[in-house]
Amino acid sequence: MISEIQFASNLDTNLNCAAFDLGTTTGVSTLVAGNISCARIQFKNATGRKTMPDDHPGYRFSGLLGYLTALFDQNKYDFVFYEEPGSFRNVMTSRVPFGMRAILLAAAASADIPVKGVYVQTLKKSATGAARAEKFDMILAAEQKYPAAAGQINHDQADSLCLLDYGLSQVEIND
Repeated sequence: MISEIQFASNLDTNLNCAAFDLGTTTGVSTLVAGNISCARIQFKNATGRKTMPDDHPGYRFSGLLGYLTALFDQNKYDFVFYEEPGSFRNVMTSRVPFGMRAILLAAAASADIPVKGVYVQTLKKSATGAARAEKFDMILAAEQKYPAAAGQINHDQADSLCLLDYGLSQVEIND
């Protein structure tokens, strides 16, 4: 399931980049040829009935791999930015974000695209000025930076837009 908006970029760059807020619902922002696409994607999830053939626990990862392969084949990206998974209360809750990170890194490596991970607190501090910013604060920060997205994005999309902005600022400083 994909929910997507598109708008012209207000960024001054010639780079093509993608930014991923990986999780149960994944936020993806891409910058290609001066246009931004911002999507919210929910990959199929196993429901716990492991005896059913349509209920494999790997479907989420398979869906992500298929999505990334198609995306990376469609466009030549200069960089991929992603939010580094943080600390978790238990091993079960860490499986999805770290598994998705592994899939993203493998797909980017196969497409020969450089990656840059950004820690959650670094991203939040850059976007809002506070490392412990709430989801609503990140949405406001994204809407201020990208007014065309105002009222149309959720927190996953906001994180990916802020990540795109932050990642671009870092690679252009180093170039």
